[in-house]
Amino acid sequence: MSKVTGAADNPYEMTKPELDAFLAETRFASVSTLRKSGAPVGVVLGYEWDGESIFLSMRSTRMIVKRLARDPRICVTIFSNEYPPKWVVIQGIAEVVEDPGFERSKRKALRYLAAESPAMTLEGGLDLEEYWKNYFAVGRVAYLVRPTSILTEDGVKWGNHEEVAGAGISDAQARARGELLAD
Repeated sequence: MSKVTGAADNPYEMTKPELDAFLAETRFASVSTLRKSGAPVGVVLGYEWDGESIFLSMRSTRMIVKRLARDPRICVTIFSNEYPPKWVVIQGIAEVVEDPGFERSKRKALRYLAAESPAMTLEGGLDLEEYWKNYFAVGRVAYLVRPTSILTEDGVKWGNHEEVAGAGISDAQARARGELLAD
């Protein structure tokens, strides 16, 4: 794995324990792959982070499976829905992996489907036995994304939020280097 961030001068980056804690929370990921034309396309997926890599599992009939077979480069973005924002961008290569008995796919899915999960909003939850039957009947492909780069930002670390409003680390870095464009 590469270093936790690609921006060495980012004072707002997450530490490794902060990264692990953030990715352990029940959030969805925007997963981007490349079309034949080279244009990016994103889909929303659940994921599991093991401290070193991202696990994804998807129906074998999805177009993302074809795109990853052609070009395994992938970008996974996970972000908070709160202010101040926190986000993680993981770039890497998606590798097809075995998932015996779909155990890891089930564990990943239960982060979102379990009645006690903050992501589950269906009244009364789901009939998981029936759900699993249909979930696996279509076929699944499991991937492990080993990061080649990880970028993070924790907006809580910004400090004076009024001062940084409308800026971000890229603007702060540019200002520090005297590169910010004048009006």
